[in-house]
Amino acid sequence: MAALNKAGDKLVLFCVNRSLDTDMPARIQIDGFTTEGEASIQTLRGSSITDANDEDNPEWVIPIQTEEALAKGVLLHIFPHERVAVITLRRR
Repeated sequence: MAALNKAGDKLVLFCVNRSLDTDMPARIQIDGFTTEGEASIQTLRGSSITDANDEDNPEWVIPIQTEEALAKGVLLHIFPHERVAVITLRRR
C-alpha cells in the first residue's frame, strides 16, 4: 500500500513479506515520483512470525530504522521473510 502526504513531497510504502522462509529482492521505482538521497526504512523485527510483545518481553518485536541509498531514483531492497516494512521516499 502507498500513501502520499498532502504536500506531495513524501511517499510512504507499506510492504509485507509473508513468506516464512524466502527473502524477496525488489527494485522500486515510482513513475511520476522522482526521489532523491536515501530511503528511510523501518522494519518490524522478531525471531518468528508468531512473536508478540507482552508484559514480560515488551520489546520482543521492535522496529529497526535504516537508511538505504537510491541510485538514479531506484531503490534496490531485500525484504526479509516474515517482516513488515515501511519505506519513506522524498520527492526531488
